[in-house]
Amino acid sequence: RPAVPVTLSGPTTFSTGGSVTITANAPDAVSYYWSTGATTPSITVTQPGTYTVEVVNNLGCSRTSMPVEVIILPNLTPRIVGDSVLCPGETGTLKTAASYATYTWSGGSNGPTINVNQPGKYFVTVTDGGNCSGSDTIVVQNNNLEVIPTINPTTCSNNATGSISLSVNGGSGQYTYRWSTGATTSSINNLRAGLYVCQVEDIVYGCRVNRSFTVTASNTLSLKPTVTN
Repeated sequence: RPAVPVTLSGPTTFSTGGSVTITANAPDAVSYYWSTGATTPSITVTQPGTYTVEVVNNLGCSRTSMPVEVIILPNLTPRIVGDSVLCPGETGTLKTAASYATYTWSGGSNGPTINVNQPGKYFVTVTDGGNCSGSDTIVVQNNNLEVIPTINPTTCSNNATGSISLSVNGGSGQYTYRWSTGATTSSINNLRAGLYVCQVEDIVYGCRVNRSFTVTASNTLSLKPTVTN
């Protein structure tokens, strides 16, 4: 006896969460006995395995379908990498760590990479060109370095007794310092009155800010005439 033909609603290989409906094409059948225990003309499959159906007609004759193998693939797990921290005024790039057939980014871009210049949440959905897909999300932040100086003036305009000490907030917490004096520490001492410039750089993210500071003289000599008779 010929095998019972079956109709498939779609591919039998798909990712987790998908399904396929298998229907027995036997117009003379009065009873259906699926390998799952179902007794309906169709079954919807969401689990991997091999499926068959036996049908019986009104004469009591039975025949069985060829086996249908269903394969479930794991969902794709893309990972967004790139510039999750933006330096002021700069544009960053986001991409996935692996390559995929198609991409749909928040904002509508369909390329493997996107440029970002604003903080916020960005996501991508990818497919492998078949029936598997996956998504990932990343939060992009601004790296705004706040430089707080503590300035001690000199005691006199010609004395080198002033100092500047910097405290930095924001970013990674790891910084380098480049002063106009050549110093590379967060504090400089033995300063005369005048203007001093420092470039602070975030070691991890590469963001830089330049700040200038003025050391003043706290006192100047004042001469008062003394009249003697």
